Amino acid sequence: MRNGAAHSPGNSMENCRLLVVDDNPAVAEVAAAMVQSLGGEGRTTTRVSGLLDAIANWSPTHIAIDLAMPDIDGVEVMNMLARRRCSARIIICSGMAEEVLAAAMRTASANGLDVAGMLPKPFKLQQLKALLAARSPAAAAGNPLAGQVPATVKAPAPTPAELRRALESGAIFPMFMPKVECSSGKLAGFETSARWRHLPFGVLSAGQFIALAERSGLIAALTESINEQALSWLGRTYPSGSIGLTLRISPASLGDLALVDALTRHCEQAALDPHRVTLQISEAAAMSETANSLQLLTRLRIRGFKLSLGNFGVGYLSLAQLVRLPFSELIMDPSLCGAAGDTADGRAVAKAVVGLGKSLGLTVTAAGIESAERLLYFCELGCDCATGFFIAKPMEAAALTEWVSRLRGAVSNRWEKLLSGSL
Repeated sequence: MRNGAAHSPGNSMENCRLLVVDDNPAVAEVAAAMVQSLGGEGRTTTRVSGLLDAIANWSPTHIAIDLAMPDIDGVEVMNMLARRRCSARIIICSGMAEEVLAAAMRTASANGLDVAGMLPKPFKLQQLKALLAARSPAAAAGNPLAGQVPATVKAPAPTPAELRRALESGAIFPMFMPKVECSSGKLAGFETSARWRHLPFGVLSAGQFIALAERSGLIAALTESINEQALSWLGRTYPSGSIGLTLRISPASLGDLALVDALTRHCEQAALDPHRVTLQISEAAAMSETANSLQLLTRLRIRGFKLSLGNFGVGYLSLAQLVRLPFSELIMDPSLCGAAGDTADGRAVAKAVVGLGKSLGLTVTAAGIESAERLLYFCELGCDCATGFFIAKPMEAAALTEWVSRLRGAVSNRWEKLLSGSL
């Protein structure tokens, strides 16, 4: 395994340590030499054993992985890194078609790896430099469009009894993810999701307990608690104006007609106009349309609430269903927004989805935005709003005041630069 030392003190790459995993030593040496020319360190290995040794003893900041290896392919390598919870940024290298690299990127991201991007062969210095210089979405500290959230931790599967006690004690609480207008960068509202402050395991994400709530019959109580807390906060913090709030509805709640009266009551108690509140259901839930769910959605619209279709683009909702259900907003799935920047096919699909939403008179929101380039792309496509880690991560209510203050102080100049392409 080759070892190169940094040689340019003060260079922005001086803390960069790139490990190149490639079965062709000559090709790997090229990438290692490139990072050294930029002032960082480069090492190469052709074997998995060398990869594991470097992770344990050298702690690379970036790992460039060739997809085509003779004894183990790049996807298997990434699965192994995911199991070991590797924190290095992953660069996917290959001479294969762009679509293959894009699919590998999505696979790595789905497994929880921090993917910097893809580097087609033959390597180009400027492409490698851009990937090494790009910050991880999780490390966007100082970005006025990026918020912080306590890290979640792995915990044993909770039980229904534990969840019931958590609801009774107030340990279930809302997190708020900011949504901004694409045309101006101004705050449009917040999307709400549930969290569980679990002792001793820290903050649990919704994905760790929502299915349990649905199976155990506690989803109605959980939904009631989150909605009441979130709407009360919005009424106190933004008693007037156009700042909106999006609340998620579980598929298991689509037959709960009592939800309409409960939401109306919470809005009255918080002195909120229902027009400022959007209820989001997933595309998968909309596909299982029933008489009760259609009645629920219709009654919500009659009361003045808005409806959004979330995760659009990953299911098989027919156009007939989309037109028949009374939606006011279409939220593009993060995987669809991610694919738009990876391949020509992905961009074509994203353009078609935005055009469909606009032709139906729906507000179109791009979700999962993780870079300025991706945000600019969807602004140019004509999206109305955007959310994602580049803008901000979900935050507790206490952290939002400071974030909103920083946004107002920076957004005008930042958005002008973004839309002009100079950001």
